[in-house]
Amino acid sequence: MGKRRFTEVWRVWAVMAAIVLATLVVTLRLVQLQIVDHAQYAADARLIHYGQDTLADRRGARRNDPDGVDTKAAGFIKLTLVLQVIVDQVADIFGQRLAFA
Repeated sequence: MGKRRFTEVWRVWAVMAAIVLATLVVTLRLVQLQIVDHAQYAADARLIHYGQDTLADRRGARRNDPDGVDTKAAGFIKLTLVLQVIVDQVADIFGQRLAFA
């Protein structure tokens, strides 16, 4: 087993150089994020954790009528009563009593 020349093992050195370079790039990026830009990221985190946002209502505003009854609930109750009347009329036609709930 003779001594190998550099020209025969250049691939090994190229891979080792690529690994060292990649490690150096990652290390420098971590230093930038954790030391250099720490104040900016800490302020952003504080704003996310303790900030306040106004959330839009997905279903629209709930408005009460002057009597204090929720109009959306009142609308649902009216719809339920109308459907009950329709079911009762159909049941009377067929001579049966049906319950709608």
